[in-house]
Amino acid sequence: MTSSGSTRRVAYVFARSDLGGAEIATLRLMESHSRDRYVPVGVLMEAGAVARRLEDTDIEVVIAPALPRLSRRREREDARAWLGTQLHKLRIDLQHAVMAWTQVLAAPAAREAGVPAVWFQHNRPKRSSAIEWLAAASTCDRVLVNSQFTLRGQRRLNIRRRQLELIPFPIDVGVPSNTDLRRELGLRDESVLVILPGRLVRLKGQDVALRALSLTPDTLHLALVGDTMFGLEPDYRPHLEYLAESLGVQDRVHFVGFRDNMADVYDAADILLHTSRLPETFGLVVAEAKAHGCAVVAPDFGAVPELIRDGETGVLVPPEDHVALANVLARLGQDSGLRDRLAEAAQKDHVVTRGEAVERLEQVYDTVIDH
Repeated sequence: MTSSGSTRRVAYVFARSDLGGAEIATLRLMESHSRDRYVPVGVLMEAGAVARRLEDTDIEVVIAPALPRLSRRREREDARAWLGTQLHKLRIDLQHAVMAWTQVLAAPAAREAGVPAVWFQHNRPKRSSAIEWLAAASTCDRVLVNSQFTLRGQRRLNIRRRQLELIPFPIDVGVPSNTDLRRELGLRDESVLVILPGRLVRLKGQDVALRALSLTPDTLHLALVGDTMFGLEPDYRPHLEYLAESLGVQDRVHFVGFRDNMADVYDAADILLHTSRLPETFGLVVAEAKAHGCAVVAPDFGAVPELIRDGETGVLVPPEDHVALANVLARLGQDSGLRDRLAEAAQKDHVVTRGEAVERLEQVYDTVIDH
């Protein structure tokens, strides 16, 4: 199935339509294709933020009638049949599945339609996860990963011995608007703003950050940039609000929600804090903060050490150790010269741009389609 001329059509299949890190990175790739070579099409299992973002950038979108539950065989089969129909109807030359759950649904549809397929594994491969095993056992022509950490994990699950390709997430520095976050939060000139972007769930460790903040000078303020997503842990934000009050730091903790322009947030920040309880497979906000010239403090595991050289381009701390974290934050809060040196060195590091990432991706597509 080949489109007319030299232009190929790629179906990017999403099982979820909320904007997490993997979805944001994938959207950047879709938006960056040279349309005379590859035309992206969004194939979504549900409506939501991903669909709206694609529509805003004039990328074709189709949405399934209903989101299937993997535990229901009939719903899985209906979703696969619908997807197979779309692959034919949209004249798709290549299927690109986003995340393991999507791969479980999409792989049989591509195989039955005779369409080459790739799967971009953004998650941390876990041997204990049934979905990861099902995805690893499914068929596709290439598995794409976003870091050396993910690559090592996927090798352990690569039971079909498929070729793995490393394509780091593209970094988008963005342009700040006229929004002044520091003024919005009512901060004084001497205040040090620490930002912690991410959805509000326990595994992101915002509670660790609050406990650390309670051990630092009053000049440090913490902005939690994000909210609950995917319907998960709706009680976690109220828990964080209660914890901040019980620790006596409620006046220094700011819940600012998700922001459309993260450049405004990075531009206002003195320190980027990352407190995940689980190893990150890339660390998109860490890479973005480096590019913006923020001092970064992050846990010493997962893919983060691939981005941060401890003591040179940021500071790595033991995961979930709020005392060690407090000591680092206090030191950085009191030493603007150290913050500036870390930020300057981080900003000089090379980051993968949209253009570089999509060029690597299209090389993989060329190989798969022309094989």
